[in-house]
Amino acid sequence: MPELEWKRKADKQLSQIPEPYRSTIRDRIRELRNWPDVEHLVIEKLTDDKEQRRKLVVGNYRVLWKVVKGQPVVIEILEVLRRTSKTYSKR
Repeated sequence: MPELEWKRKADKQLSQIPEPYRSTIRDRIRELRNWPDVEHLVIEKLTDDKEQRRKLVVGNYRVLWKVVKGQPVVIEILEVLRRTSKTYSKR
């Protein structure tokens, strides 16, 4: 079972999101611990991303994360962003 590692930036971004969205996002992120058995979550790879990051779609919010190989496997939560026209520019 992968461990979740939050980047400071992602934790700060999540704290600024209003409830009940914050709770829903946190619950979906916890479900990533079952990686790769998460077919019920909306997960997409970022196009042309050299770091092989992925996004978790939770309503109007996007959680950017990546899998770090090793023992144990670590899932780094990189950012939590509201979906806008500029969400993926220069990321």
